[in-house]
Amino acid sequence: MQANGEERVIVRWHVPALDERPVVGTSCCIATAEAIIAQELSLFPGIDDVAVDLDRAVVEITFQPALVSEAELRRALAEIGYAAQPS
Repeated sequence: MQANGEERVIVRWHVPALDERPVVGTSCCIATAEAIIAQELSLFPGIDDVAVDLDRAVVEITFQPALVSEAELRRALAEIGYAAQPS
């Protein structure tokens, strides 16, 4: 997938923790796993889209590999408690 001459890559990863704890937070500040994951990954340059499918426990990320690597994204997810595995 290309737009504006920049290569785009789409990865789909299974994230078992989405099955185990889809909602985290306290009663005054509840945040969904989807929002937490999207917010964390949006900090990286080159992220075009983040989609979280809670029913299938899958995260799909569209990104520019010239700006961020798959390894960096997987490491970021693991650091926030959502370790990813290729699906």
